[in-house]
Amino acid sequence: MGHFEANPVTYSKFLTQNRHKSVFYFRSLIPVHLRPYFASKKYLKRTTETSNKIDATHRARQLRCYCHDLFLTLEADMKKRRRSESPKTITTGLVTGPFGDIDFGGDSCPKGRKKEIKLYKEQLKFAKQNPELAKAMLSSRSSNAPVASKAAVQPPVCCTEVFDQLITRLQSRVGSRENGLSEKTFNEYLPRYKFWSEALKDVNAADVNRAMVADIHSWLHDLTPGFSKLGMSVTQAVDLAKAQQSTKVLSAKSFNNYALPFTAFLDQCYKLGIHTEKLTDLFERRDDKSGTTIKRLPFTDNDIKLIFPGERYVTAIKKYGHSNPIAARFWVPLIAFYSGARLEEICQLTVGDVVTDADTGIQYFNITTGESADGKKQRLKNQNSERPIPVHSKLIETGFNTYLTGLLADKSQNLFGLKRSSNGSYGKEIGRWFSLKSKTTKGYIERMGVVSSGVDETGHAWSKSFHSIRHTVVDNLRDEKFLPNGQRVTITDIALLVGHIDDLPEAKLQTNKYGLGQRQLKVRRDLVENIIFDSISGLNYNN
Repeated sequence: MGHFEANPVTYSKFLTQNRHKSVFYFRSLIPVHLRPYFASKKYLKRTTETSNKIDATHRARQLRCYCHDLFLTLEADMKKRRRSESPKTITTGLVTGPFGDIDFGGDSCPKGRKKEIKLYKEQLKFAKQNPELAKAMLSSRSSNAPVASKAAVQPPVCCTEVFDQLITRLQSRVGSRENGLSEKTFNEYLPRYKFWSEALKDVNAADVNRAMVADIHSWLHDLTPGFSKLGMSVTQAVDLAKAQQSTKVLSAKSFNNYALPFTAFLDQCYKLGIHTEKLTDLFERRDDKSGTTIKRLPFTDNDIKLIFPGERYVTAIKKYGHSNPIAARFWVPLIAFYSGARLEEICQLTVGDVVTDADTGIQYFNITTGESADGKKQRLKNQNSERPIPVHSKLIETGFNTYLTGLLADKSQNLFGLKRSSNGSYGKEIGRWFSLKSKTTKGYIERMGVVSSGVDETGHAWSKSFHSIRHTVVDNLRDEKFLPNGQRVTITDIALLVGHIDDLPEAKLQTNKYGLGQRQLKVRRDLVENIIFDSISGLNYNN
């Protein structure tokens, strides 16, 4: 393989960072005997355009492959030359890979090349998902066919075929841990992809040009919202939109939702060589951020007293919310206040998800992607959501273990007797019971006297809901809290406990999911025990 072969598991060694630590750069050492080709330069350097080391390592692997191909080519060229001949200096460092070219000239990304790496990554994914088509493209490339004629030699491709590829690719992301989609999100996307597949079923992908994109952008504004519920077919809805005879038009958000699959189609056509120019940028999205953002506030001490009125708490929750089990109404808000866990993380717990560590004796909630009570996979928001949360001593004092003991006969059952709702969530009904506010109905906190919405002095709207509990817990832990070793509780500590992926350094993000060592459990227990609410007292589930 030459003098420059790299160990395939050490691609991160090719990464460096700029002085601001904001972007990773790929850097590959040029073999000494090949440096005359590069005007005696020692390194090839290129930005990965990301601050995420995992993504940067993936891109380093791709760039290393490009370098490998280049070095092999130059080494073959060197063998062909006579000793007296000097190698031709490469001033641009242009490298030809299996799907395109990349420029390694200079130390910064030339204008017009900033999306090369991202494009290659997407092409590589396409090749894995469409091996036959990728093989055909590689064959045509190796036969020295001109790039400009690549689209001409391909048979006509119907738009429906391209959308079928996109749907297949989208479906492959369901349940994937890398760039994955939930089944719910996929089911939301699918009708819009099928809409475009039907709307453009008689059109060849190569015939979609600038004028057609502009025309589609124009009539999409006038598409009737919810046309299928009104008994209209896709063809009827499109014809009505083109004639501008719709009584209602799409909102900015709905327009953008329909725009997403169409721009994905344009992007795919460009990658496949069906289009010689990128038409995606011609299809502009509409501004859907002009509305007022509602700020979610944490609960105050007075709010917490109203939510948990001591011995009257059991009486209060029995009075409101009869559709939900009494155990769920009692424990779910309380566990949230003493853990910072999300609503769905708590509500989907099974009896078997309450675990006691054999070595430390620490009891904890195992927030995981295991099976829920109905046998389906549990849902988590992000990779850092999978974590152990020790059971707070206040929950045990309130009677949690006594409650748990009565359920141990069936560890697969839901911990609170909840069932999955029609939208696939265990927590929907409890969330509505806790903080719903409408013209005709009030949630539990409103009935108990908590003001759950309003406008501040600057005119911005605010609200309080079940999710406000997480804000309350985070604020509580920020309030001059210390671990037993004397160290102050940091933002990183809080992120580990509540599953905030954005506040975690990459190293902790990775190590967080490996094992449940004694030290990790003890640290998490110390963090949990730092959650202290003087406003919560006098509660007992057995009352």
